[in-house]
Amino acid sequence: MIIVTLLILVFTAYAILALSTNDMLWLWPVYTEVPDEITLYCYGEEVTLQSGTPQFNEVTNRFNEQFSSYKNWDSLTMSQNSWAEYQSNPAFATLVLSYRDAVRVHSFYKYFSNVNKLVMPLDGRHASTNPVFGVNIQRTTSPDGVVSFSEVPGSGSFHIESKEPVMSYIDQQGICDLP
Repeated sequence: MIIVTLLILVFTAYAILALSTNDMLWLWPVYTEVPDEITLYCYGEEVTLQSGTPQFNEVTNRFNEQFSSYKNWDSLTMSQNSWAEYQSNPAFATLVLSYRDAVRVHSFYKYFSNVNKLVMPLDGRHASTNPVFGVNIQRTTSPDGVVSFSEVPGSGSFHIESKEPVMSYIDQQGICDLP
């Protein structure tokens, strides 16, 4: 009887979280998505890694490995101004993985679920806390029928244990001279 009760409680807890996150795989920690584009904003210069190249594949693998490990959600959110600064500030280095279709980041936090871009500050504001921010592409239609798209930073961030494997590869390959 105790085993049945315990199983019912576990299933109920799982179902409640699955319904609240809209994600049946909320407990799946592995992240395997392949971006359509990788952009590195390296101290004011924009560097694009071409899909299918060894550098693109290795940065993707290293990012996915780190993003699959323990990650802690935090309410630290990237503002629109910070997003613009991460892309242009000559004192910052930022890695951006872009996905044509929104990707699901499985977790028990609904706030960080379907994103089009994952942003990892490597050097500069917040980089010391190892955050990964999400950016959503939002489509709007004006009253006169004009469709436009805008990039909107998502709520919160995930903090990973280390970004060192990604940073060391980028530095060793000469893609960007990181500290």
